[in-house]
Amino acid sequence: MVQPSQCFSFLRWRSGSVRGTRMEDIRVLIVEDEGIVATDIQERLSAMGYRPVGWAEDAARAIAMAEAQRPDIVLMDIRLPGPRDGIHAAEEIARRFQIPVVFLTAYSEEATLERAKLAQPFGYILKPFNDRELKSTLEIAFYKHRTEREIRRLNRLLDVLGQVNQATLRLQSREELLPAICSLVVERGAVDLTWISWLDQETSQITTAAYLENPSAHVDAAHLCAGGGSNFTDISARAIREGKPVVCKATGSRVGQVGGIMEDSPFRHSCAAFPLKFQGQVRGALGLCVIESDFFRKRELSLLKEMASDISYALDRIDADMARERLTEQLKQQSLFLRTLIDAMPYPVFYKDVHYQYLGCNKALERFLGVRREDFIGKTVHEVWPSDLAERYQQSDRELLASPDLSSQILPGVVETSGGVRHDVLFHKAVFRNANGSIGGIISIVEDLTERNRAEQERARVEAQLRQAQKMEALGNLAGGIAHDFNNILSIITGNTEIALWKTEQGSEEARSMELVLNAAKRAADLVQQILTFSHQHEPEKKPVKVAHVVQEALKMIRASLPSTIEIKQNVASKAVVMADGTQLHQVILNLCSNAAQAMQDQGGILDVGLVDVLNGQASRINADLAVGNYVQLTVSDKAGGIDPQIIDRIFDPFFTTKTQGNGTGLGLAVAHGIVKSHGGTIEVDNRPGVGATFRVLLPAMDSFSRLEAEIKAPLPRGRERILIVDDEPELAIVAQKMLENLGYKAHSQKSGIDALEIFRLHLPKKPFDLVLTDLTMPHLTGLDLTRKLLSLQPDLPIILFTGFNEKITEEEAKRLGIQRLLLKPFTIQALAVTIRQVLDENMPQTRFGNHPEIRS
Repeated sequence: MVQPSQCFSFLRWRSGSVRGTRMEDIRVLIVEDEGIVATDIQERLSAMGYRPVGWAEDAARAIAMAEAQRPDIVLMDIRLPGPRDGIHAAEEIARRFQIPVVFLTAYSEEATLERAKLAQPFGYILKPFNDRELKSTLEIAFYKHRTEREIRRLNRLLDVLGQVNQATLRLQSREELLPAICSLVVERGAVDLTWISWLDQETSQITTAAYLENPSAHVDAAHLCAGGGSNFTDISARAIREGKPVVCKATGSRVGQVGGIMEDSPFRHSCAAFPLKFQGQVRGALGLCVIESDFFRKRELSLLKEMASDISYALDRIDADMARERLTEQLKQQSLFLRTLIDAMPYPVFYKDVHYQYLGCNKALERFLGVRREDFIGKTVHEVWPSDLAERYQQSDRELLASPDLSSQILPGVVETSGGVRHDVLFHKAVFRNANGSIGGIISIVEDLTERNRAEQERARVEAQLRQAQKMEALGNLAGGIAHDFNNILSIITGNTEIALWKTEQGSEEARSMELVLNAAKRAADLVQQILTFSHQHEPEKKPVKVAHVVQEALKMIRASLPSTIEIKQNVASKAVVMADGTQLHQVILNLCSNAAQAMQDQGGILDVGLVDVLNGQASRINADLAVGNYVQLTVSDKAGGIDPQIIDRIFDPFFTTKTQGNGTGLGLAVAHGIVKSHGGTIEVDNRPGVGATFRVLLPAMDSFSRLEAEIKAPLPRGRERILIVDDEPELAIVAQKMLENLGYKAHSQKSGIDALEIFRLHLPKKPFDLVLTDLTMPHLTGLDLTRKLLSLQPDLPIILFTGFNEKITEEEAKRLGIQRLLLKPFTIQALAVTIRQVLDENMPQTRFGNHPEIRS
C-alpha cells in the first residue's frame, strides 16, 4: 500500500522532477510465449520512452536474460511453456537479482492470482490492456521498488554505521580496525566492493590498507575509475588530494568505456571515495563500489561521510591510545630503570613527600640501617632517626621546602644502625618536582663518612709516623756525624788517661783523678750510644748491665727537661745485673718518665721512680706468666689522676695517643713495651682513677756479677807481634800505638790509608806486619778499600776494623771481606788488648808464640 507521501513523490517523479530519472533510462525485459504479443509490447514500450532489453519465451530464458541484462523491471506472463511458469520465474528473479516483476495474464482465476501473490509482484496487467494501463502500472511498480530499495539501503547503511561505531570503540589497532570496517560494509551494507587506501607521507605512495569484495558481485576492480583512471586507487587519490568525497556513477553502456564500464562488461558499477583524516590531515580514503547506479544519493552520501568521520576519529583515538600505551610503557620502563638504578647505587637513598612521610628507599639503605623497605615507607623522620637527629633533620626539611631558591642541602649527622653501630654521615638532600612544576618532596642520599674518617685518621697517623721517621732520620744523620768525631775525641782522652794511669801509683790522688776522667769518658760514650739508639743508628747489643746505673743516668737526663712543678723522688735499692742492651733499657726509663711527666705538666706533682729486687718465687705472685727466678722491678708512678678506663687496653698500641697533634707520637709506651718483651720481661700498669698510675717493669736478673768483675780485673794479654795502626786522627793513632807498645807489641802508626799501603808494601818482603788495625772512615782510601788492597797482597793477613760510628757494614759483611773483628770507639786498653790477642791467636800457628807464655802474661 502506497502512502500519500509516496504518491506525491511518485507524481513528482512522473513529471521528471524527482532525482532526475528519465523513462528512457528504465530498462524492461519482456517474458511472453507469444512472439507477436511480445513484439507488440516492445513497440508500445519504445513508443512510451522505455528501453526494452530483450524478449524471453520461457522461464529458463527469462532467468538467464535477467541475470545477464539486469533490467530495471520485468514484464512476466504467468503462463509459459515448459516445466516452470512465470510465477516460478518471477520468484527466482526477485530472490536472486532483486528485480521487480509485473505479471501479464489473460486470466483472472482466483487460484492463479493467489499463487501469483506469493511471488510478491509489483503489479498486474490483464490482457488486453491499453498503453495508459501499461505505463501507469510500470511507473508505479518501478517507483515502489526503487523506494523500498532505498529504504533498505539506508537501513543497511545505518546498521553499518552503528556497527562501525562499535568496532571503532572495540578494536585497538589500525591493523584490526580497517579490515573489520571493510567486512562490515560489504557484508552488512550489501556493497559489492570496499577498500581503504592510505598515503605514505615519506614516499607519497598510496597503498591499499584493507580490501574486501563480495564474491557474487563479479566486480573487476582493476577497471574501476574516477575521471578516466585505471583502477580504484585513482578515485582514492583524488579524494585524498582534494580532501572531499568523489563519486563516479555508471551509465550502464555496453559500447565503449563509459564511467568505468568496459566494453565487454555486462554490469553497471558506481564508485565513491571519502577522505579519511589522521591527526588533522587527509591521509587516506574509504572507497565503495556498487552495481546500483543510483546508490550514492544525498542521504547515503551523508551517512557515508559520517562513517568516514567516525573512522577518522577512531584512527586518531587508536593512535592516541597507542601513544598513551607507549608512554605508559616508557614510564613503566623508566620507573623500572630508575628503581634498578637507585637500587644499584652503593649509597643509601630515600625520598619523602611534602608531608615528611617516606615514599621509598633503595636496597643500600635497607642494608645500611638493617630495616625492610616495607617498614620504612609511610613513616616520619621521628619514627626512623634518633630524636636529636630527627628534629634537626625535619627543621632542615622545612627550610629546604620553604626556600624556593634553595634546591639542595647538606646536613651532617650520626646514624646508629639496628646493630648498634654508629656511623658519621652526610645527608645530601634535594627537592624533586611534580609534572606541573610543584614541589613533590625531597630525595636524600646518605654518604657514610665512617670509613673515610678512619682513612683520614690513618693517613694522619701515617703522616705523623712519616714526620717522626724524618725527624729520626735527621737526628740519626746528626747523631752519626757527632758520634764519629766525638768517639774519636773520647778515644784519645781514654787512651791517654789509661796510659797515664798505668804509670801512676795505684791509690794515689792522681790515680783517683784519672779514674774520674775515665768514668766521665765512659758516661760520655754511653750517652753517644743512647743518642744513636734513640735515632735508630745503633743495633741492640745485650751484655751485663747494672740497672741502677742506667736509672740514675736516665734521671739525670730527664731532670733537666722537667718543669719546676714536678719533683723527682727516687728509691734505687737494687744492685742487680741484667743481660740487656743498656741503651734500650735507658730508653724504656726515659719513655716511662716522660709519659708520667707529661701527664702532670698542667697541675704538677711527684714523679716517683723505684728499683727493687724481687727474689725467687715472688715474681710469679706478681705475674703468673713469669718463669721462676730472680727479677729486678722498676716502678714509675705519677699523681695525674689515673688513666681513663675506656682506653686502658689501648695504651700500648702503636701510635695511640690522647695528646694533641705535635705533643706526642703515640710511640713511647709501645716502644717501651716492645723492648721489655724482647728482654724476657713484663710491663704492666696499676691504674687508680682519681689518684694516678704506676707502671711496673720486671726484668730477669743475673745470678752473679762476680764473673764480669773478675774479667775486668784480669791481667791484660800481651804480645810481641808487629802491628800497623791506620787512622786519619793522628792523636788517636799515636794513643793506640802507645797502648800497644806498653803491651809489648811493635806498633807503627799512619794517618792515611795511602801511606799505610805504601809502608805495608815496603815491609812485606822482609818484615811483614802480623796484624793491621785500621779506621773505617778515612779520606782518599777508606778502611774497606784498604782492606781489599792489603788482602790482595797478603790473603791471610788478620785485620781489625775500628770506628766511632758504623752504619755501613755489619759483622757478617766484615767477615766476608776478610776482616776478623769490629772494634767500636772509644775503646779501653782492656778491650784493645783482648781483641788483638784473640785475633792473633786465631790466625798464627802455635809454634810461633805458643812456647812463650810470658807473652800473654
